[in-house]
Amino acid sequence: MPNKEPNVDDLFKHTEMITKKMHELMTSKGFDEKFATAMINANDPDSKFKADMAVKLSTVLNLMDMFVGYINKPVKKEGMLQRKLDGTAMLDDYPVAVGSLVEFWKDDKWNLGKLTQNSQTKQLTIVDVMTQKTCIDKIEQIKARIR
Repeated sequence: MPNKEPNVDDLFKHTEMITKKMHELMTSKGFDEKFATAMINANDPDSKFKADMAVKLSTVLNLMDMFVGYINKPVKKEGMLQRKLDGTAMLDDYPVAVGSLVEFWKDDKWNLGKLTQNSQTKQLTIVDVMTQKTCIDKIEQIKARIR
C-alpha cells in the first residue's frame, strides 16, 4: 500500500499534539511559580532578554492553543456580516459580539480576525488576531462566518 501524501489536516494534527503537550507542561503544578521566580531573578541583560523571549513564547503558545480550539469547532453560521443602525454587528439574523473571532472572505480565501468597535463612532472593524492590525477598516457588508 503506497504512503499517503501529507495534507493540511495531517499537519494540523501534529500541531494539535504539540500544543496539547506544551499546554500540559505550562499548566503543570508549580510552573507558574517557577516562571515567576525566573522572571524576578532575571537581573543581567542576557537573562532579561531570555525572560522577555519566554513571555513571547508563552503568548504564542496560548495563541496556538486558542487556534486549535477554534478550528476544531464546526462553522455555526455563514452569511453577510453587517453593521446595523444601532451599531451592532449581525451575521444575517445572528448577532455577533464585539471581540468575537470572525472568518471573513478577502482575497479569494477565508481569513481570521477579531471583531472590534470604536467606542465613540461605533464603527465596526476587523483586526488580525496576531498583529492587531486592521484587516477591514469599515464593515458595511462582508461575507463572513463564525464557529
